[in-house]
Amino acid sequence: MRGFKTALERDVLLEKQMLKWIKKELKRLPEGHLKQGNNGKAVYVNRTECLSPEGKRAWEIAWRNLLEAKQSTIECNLKWQEILLGKYKSYRDDYVLQRMRPVYR
Repeated sequence: MRGFKTALERDVLLEKQMLKWIKKELKRLPEGHLKQGNNGKAVYVNRTECLSPEGKRAWEIAWRNLLEAKQSTIECNLKWQEILLGKYKSYRDDYVLQRMRPVYR
């Protein structure tokens, strides 16, 4: 547990890099959501265009939806990790002794 804060800071940095990559990837993917139509093919929500589930466009939209969900999860994790980093205090003996009043040292 000695390197907890360092590991957490490294994890925060990696998650920020992942968010940056996700945002870049989302810019190139098409907008929209898919649902399964009556004929079993993928259909845009609020559109009538049918796509085969194996088609490139359907795959890109599904990938976009997955990345959006991943982005919201990472943002939530980052929020809580930032809170934890702000409240974290090491319990190593030298840090604890520094925070104690001289009378108790």
